[in-house]
Amino acid sequence: MDDLDALRARYDAVLSHLMADGHFAVSERGKDILRYVIEEELAGRGERIKAYSIATEALGRAADFDPQNDSIVRVEASKLRAALDVYFKIHGPIAGATLAIPKGGYRPALSAQEDAPREARAFSSLPEVKALESAAVDVAVSGRGRGRGRGSSSTSRAATSRVRISHETFALLLGSLALLISIGLAVSWWMGARESADPSGQQAGLVAAGHRPDLPRILFTMHGGEAGAAASRILLSYVAQFGTVITLADKPDGWGYPEDYVLELATLGAALLPRATVTVSHERSGEVVEARQIEFMRGWGLGRDTNDALKQIALNLAPDRGKLHRHYAQKGDVSPLMRCVFLIEAYWPDQTPKRHLEAVRCLDDYLEQYPDTPRALSLLGMMYREEYTDGHNPLPGNALARSLDLGRRALLMEPRNATLYGEHLGTLYLSGDRAQFIQLGERMVALNPLDIDNLESFAARLNYMGRHERALELFTQAEALEPVGQGWRAYGFFLAHLGLGQREKAAARIASLSGSKNPLYLAAVAMAENWAGNRAGAQDRLAQAAAADPGFAGDFREPYERRRYDGALVDLLSAQLRLIGTQR
Repeated sequence: MDDLDALRARYDAVLSHLMADGHFAVSERGKDILRYVIEEELAGRGERIKAYSIATEALGRAADFDPQNDSIVRVEASKLRAALDVYFKIHGPIAGATLAIPKGGYRPALSAQEDAPREARAFSSLPEVKALESAAVDVAVSGRGRGRGRGSSSTSRAATSRVRISHETFALLLGSLALLISIGLAVSWWMGARESADPSGQQAGLVAAGHRPDLPRILFTMHGGEAGAAASRILLSYVAQFGTVITLADKPDGWGYPEDYVLELATLGAALLPRATVTVSHERSGEVVEARQIEFMRGWGLGRDTNDALKQIALNLAPDRGKLHRHYAQKGDVSPLMRCVFLIEAYWPDQTPKRHLEAVRCLDDYLEQYPDTPRALSLLGMMYREEYTDGHNPLPGNALARSLDLGRRALLMEPRNATLYGEHLGTLYLSGDRAQFIQLGERMVALNPLDIDNLESFAARLNYMGRHERALELFTQAEALEPVGQGWRAYGFFLAHLGLGQREKAAARIASLSGSKNPLYLAAVAMAENWAGNRAGAQDRLAQAAAADPGFAGDFREPYERRRYDGALVDLLSAQLRLIGTQR
């Protein structure tokens, strides 16, 4: 076998392995580019591999392709470089070689490397790294942050056992521990020296996930060694609960830049006491949306403060809330379905027929083009539910039945998507199937205990059923995650406290909603005003509620009964409003 045949055999082995390995996080376009540049290199045409030839011969672009006006090759090649870099860092060489596409061009480079990086193996064996990795597994499985990793819990159990240890054994253990720490510090220093000497910064895209056209796209990058990777996995496990896309994959044409945002996690300090900075920036403008520094290790395990910090970062990246969501709306460069989400958000505080119709039309138009999008089906079902409860823009047929059908179809497509559960539960509640409502609601909370909107919406309807204790638990859980919450949290606390006979607490909670246009909230504020002795203010609020919902101009029961409130709760609320109405 001559040198060219040997080189081809090695390239073929590496390429075949990468194409078959699901951990190689690159898009189909990236794979097409990789196949093309390798074939050109082996054919002796490496010098002619340019952006134009890649675009026209590998990606199917027309002959008039202009690299100055179309950045597809540059963007895809950048993703491919990152994917190759992280793959070989984590998995080591294939057939004794690693593959890269050096910056400044598009030619592939195969490097012989017989052994996996020894520093990675030595570093990953350190106990504190294993504790982090174990905690990451716990988080991914349970969806909850833990105060300590499994390694710590097993150490604790060992420490409480009654086994006697001799002085010699104890000294040996101390010596081993000191040696282990020394090795860890040495490895950390050596890895830091390597990274600081590398002008590229060792930046690597970490993971690719599925496609969600309704969300901003986030490219996750990581600087650091095994400890940084472990911290990244913990953060990803939280972010993944919201279905937020962490991706290196393509974005269809017309949906803005390949990555809307870049999340960068960089580790600092020594191996045993590292810190991390987490930065989220807008790809197009470079604006920073999130920036914080965390200590992601305490002692020999994962600290509670670390979990709380990572949770808060995840909350800010949640698809329909948080800093990133608000920034995405302000920039205006959003995906088609997200435009509908923003219309729905505009509807909630001002529930007029016009706003309802705008949101429904947006969803109808989207589903004509993308008929099998679970989130779009679920959102449209939610708006049909609003049509049923408020009578906005009624279509022929049963709006509640349409809502149930769309919600069930969406859940069949994505049975582990907690967001879809939250949007479907309101309809399920109105259908009268309370047993299934509670079953699916508790499953939703278990799937994602970090989703504040879902916690609050489930709690709100538990209130309607008269289950005020459980509702209060869930509202309190939501408040622990985010102290300043949505308006309906205040209303939820109001109903829970009122149902439990705690009038002062109910009045204190509803006071923050004095400026709301929601008729239910206005009625609640009217009650609080009356309890405080402000009868004129109470009557004004009740008049505003009646203007927003004519049901409040009658016997006061109809608006609550329409929403299927528990009979005892309807009696309590309507009696309070009747007192205001008779005090004119």
